[in-house]
Amino acid sequence: VILVQEQFPDLRMVVLKKGEKLDTRLGRFLHDSVIEQPLGSKWMSSSNSSHKKNPPYVTTFAVTPDLWTLALRKRTQILFTHDIALITLEMELNAGCVVIEAGTGSGSMTVA
Repeated sequence: VILVQEQFPDLRMVVLKKGEKLDTRLGRFLHDSVIEQPLGSKWMSSSNSSHKKNPPYVTTFAVTPDLWTLALRKRTQILFTHDIALITLEMELNAGCVVIEAGTGSGSMTVA
C-alpha cells in the first residue's frame, strides 16, 4: 500500500499489484512502473503523450499515521496525532502494552 498525491493536499491510497493500473485525471499510471521504485519518487503517466515536454506525474509516499489520516475519504471519527499522543499518555501506555481498538472509525489509532 502506498499513498499517491496528484496535487496538494489530495492523497489517495493505492494497493499496488503487478499488471494493474491507476486511472486519474492526469492519465493512466501502470503499477509495474512504480513497484520497484523508491517511495517519494515521481510516478510518470503512461498516457497523455501530448505532454511530451512536461509529462504528468504523481508523487508516491510511504504510509505514515499522519498521511494515512489525511488520505482517508471518510472524515468522521478520526483521531489525529495529537489526540493519539494524549490518549497514549493518559492511559499510561508504553512498549509491550496490548491495546484493543474497536469502533467504526478510521483506524488511525491502530496505524499509529
